Amino acid sequence: MADTAQGKIIDAFKALFEADSDLSGIGIITDRSPDEAIADEEIPCIVISTEAWGFQNDFSQGQTRHELLINFEYIESSANVGIIGRKAQEVIAYMLAAIGSDPTLGGRLEDFDERDVAPPMDNGKSIGGSSLQGLCTFYTPRRDHFTIVGVGGATF
Repeated sequence: MADTAQGKIIDAFKALFEADSDLSGIGIITDRSPDEAIADEEIPCIVISTEAWGFQNDFSQGQTRHELLINFEYIESSANVGIIGRKAQEVIAYMLAAIGSDPTLGGRLEDFDERDVAPPMDNGKSIGGSSLQGLCTFYTPRRDHFTIVGVGGATF
């Protein structure tokens, strides 16, 4: 099964975080349903998921402009349930620094716009942490939501 453009972007964020020494020791999960509990042995982790996705066709260019609303949930122990604790604040700062080192994900994105931070979604158990939300803007050929048309026309 081929990866969608959205899946390629999520995988690129995963690779970016895994390569960052400040985020070492934190697992990255990219395919988890919100109602599936995080196991104790998986904590700490970052769960990357898509919250919403919109697109508009540009008939003159033969492309589609996408806006992908993405969540990066940092999950830690249940010590700080319902608040954004200092460790979560630190990890989010490291995530943003990693994104800042390559905000186009190697040319895949036109832009990444960080939006806000909130306590994590309920995933079936009491957990602590926080969720960073951002908006990714990117392009694909019209009706081809598998191929990303990146900066300068490079394809991914």
